[in-house]
Amino acid sequence: QDHPVNNEIAIIKEEIVRVGDILVRMRDSDLPEPPEEGHVSLNRTIHELFKLFENSLFKSQQIKTTLELDEAIPMLTTGGGAIKQVVMNLVKNAVEAMPEGGTLQVLTRDKIHKNGALYVELQVCDDGPGMPEQVLSKLFEPVASTKPNHSGLGLTIVKNLLDRLSAEIFCSSSASSGTRFQILLPRIVERIDTD
Repeated sequence: QDHPVNNEIAIIKEEIVRVGDILVRMRDSDLPEPPEEGHVSLNRTIHELFKLFENSLFKSQQIKTTLELDEAIPMLTTGGGAIKQVVMNLVKNAVEAMPEGGTLQVLTRDKIHKNGALYVELQVCDDGPGMPEQVLSKLFEPVASTKPNHSGLGLTIVKNLLDRLSAEIFCSSSASSGTRFQILLPRIVERIDTD
């Protein structure tokens, strides 16, 4: 009961249930169900996923990781499961883009101002070979994947989940600098009643 691996097993069980729910919803509908409300710590979600991937994905693929997380980011009142799925998909895509190994960087920043609104920024960057223009032009559309055992829906799911959170996603990619996904999540925090 006290073994250190129990925490990781609990995370894996939680992920299996969550992914199973997503698959059931996708079978019944073209889009995932609206993300659940609740409090989520973006940085803690990233730390948990990186701990989960440390031995199973990063070491086996010779991936070096860098985290630059803004500790000032508050708890967000938004879909925690959706954010976790987005980070998982982007991290797995980044690792797959670096079959010879490479560096994966995840960055968060608080209080990004855009058109009078406040956002929290999430960036997932790799130093892989970049994506060709024909892939970039249809990045978030369902495609027939060339990867074995892949549906080609990963980035479509990411875009749909972010749309439901009223979040924005941008991508830049080149052979010289790799690929960078930038996400702006609305900075929705719980209001504290001062009456």
